[in-house]
Amino acid sequence: MKNCVLFVLVSMLLACGTPNMQIAIPNRFKEHAIQYPVKIAGTGEGRKPVQLGPYSTSRIKRGLITTRGRYNRNEQSLLQENLLNLFQIELGTLRSVQRDKFEYSFTDGKQSVQVLAQEQEISEGARFKSNTRWVSEVYREQAFQYAFSARFIPQNTAERDEWNLVMYSNHDWSVKQPFQAADFNEGGLLVAAGDTLTITTVRVQRVIDKHGQEHAMPFAIPFAYEFRIGDEVCAIIDTWGKNLWLYKELDESTRSAIAAATTAILSRRIQNRVGAG
Repeated sequence: MKNCVLFVLVSMLLACGTPNMQIAIPNRFKEHAIQYPVKIAGTGEGRKPVQLGPYSTSRIKRGLITTRGRYNRNEQSLLQENLLNLFQIELGTLRSVQRDKFEYSFTDGKQSVQVLAQEQEISEGARFKSNTRWVSEVYREQAFQYAFSARFIPQNTAERDEWNLVMYSNHDWSVKQPFQAADFNEGGLLVAAGDTLTITTVRVQRVIDKHGQEHAMPFAIPFAYEFRIGDEVCAIIDTWGKNLWLYKELDESTRSAIAAATTAILSRRIQNRVGAG
């Protein structure tokens, strides 16, 4: 029941949200950062270019999302099997695998890189199937695993090393937690220019409207990502308001790598759960 209430509330927030709404960035970071609004022509699932400040992409080349499923009927004792047959009920486990990939070119105005990205989600759940007129079929997800990777290949390899982005998340619904639907933890790594940046999900409870007024939501929702070098935050992606905040003191190569990673993260299609942007 809590899961249903949470998804309804989040859906209402998303429906009411506008491009003018954005998350509240801590002042201690905001004072030393540059804001780049992310402009996407069409939805995140489209093929049109993405632009943020001096950084831009080409049209996105996409393939089809592929889905493969496998159903296994649960083994029951003879008594359980007879009872299930009597009431025309079938219990089983459904495993589904979704894959997607896309590619585009990214430029910072001086250098260009080719971006090759792919994502995969594996979900498993219990399926209840009946031939009765009251309930035909019910599916309950029990666990999922998600992985996303992107390679940023420089067009001139003599001047720049390849960048790599990896992100991962999973969840086990058998672990009972209050408001567990919001407990999606996605993390990752961006390896660029000899540095390794960690990426973590940030739960946001305060947002700012188009008039600059700050509002508190009833609970925190993962609507942002932080990039860190060591213990220091160097960038924040606002996936709701579609903004990238970059620390001013970053070198040019690292800024470009984070901007490129941002375009890849916001262009995903499968990872459309709460907080995926």
